[in-house]
Amino acid sequence: MPDSARIYLRLRNWLDGIQSELDMSWAVLGELYGRFTPLDQLGMRWRRVRSNLDDIRSLEASVRYLPRRVRFDVARSELLSLLIRPLYGDDPSYGVRELMQNAVDAVHEREYYQQKYPDTEVKLREQESQIVVSLSEWDAGCGEAWFEIVDQGIGMTEEMLVEYFLTAGASYRRSDKWQSIFEDESQPLMGDSNATLGNAKSHVVRSGRFGVGALAAFLLGDIIEVETRHVSSDVGFRFSAYLSQEVINIEKTFTMPTGTR
Repeated sequence: MPDSARIYLRLRNWLDGIQSELDMSWAVLGELYGRFTPLDQLGMRWRRVRSNLDDIRSLEASVRYLPRRVRFDVARSELLSLLIRPLYGDDPSYGVRELMQNAVDAVHEREYYQQKYPDTEVKLREQESQIVVSLSEWDAGCGEAWFEIVDQGIGMTEEMLVEYFLTAGASYRRSDKWQSIFEDESQPLMGDSNATLGNAKSHVVRSGRFGVGALAAFLLGDIIEVETRHVSSDVGFRFSAYLSQEVINIEKTFTMPTGTR
């Protein structure tokens, strides 16, 4: 018997890997070679890996440790709620500031992107300025008001939306992909308020400071609605979500203009 959970898990992974190889080999023999004579006679004498680790209840009764993967974990939505106040206090104006800074950065990035790739066809939202901010009147009936910020910025791809905007602490502007487009070691720094990444100089003046993405919006209310389409993409995305929501349903749309609302 393995004498620790660490050794047990390594053995379990090893045995599962062998079983996976056997399953794949059996599938190849049947699907690929089964159509040809005499290769259709090929077979396997052993198809299952058996061990005394299979019966987890018997194993638990015979060892002095818990035979399972135990590690530090987090309750994600609850942790996000706990992060908001230490980052911002309880002042909604910080949420407004962060969303405004993100919108300004997005506009600068879209302008530079169009300069770098002038053949890109861009359909912008028709509005009176590149960034429009509005606050609806308080609706006493449903007890709510809506804060809205709409920009003619660069927008977000699926990767940006899921891996960065909806992930607290993940900054797309620190990714290799962003740096490959917007940074150049041979160019002077353009007034970037943040520290440069490595030795590269930014072509875009950036004002946003925190990799908090959607988290800032929850300083303003309990629900957010987002529509976005990246300048390089034919597809846009929209969703609405609560902070505690387990699954966010993101819908695709092909008629949305470039930018984020």
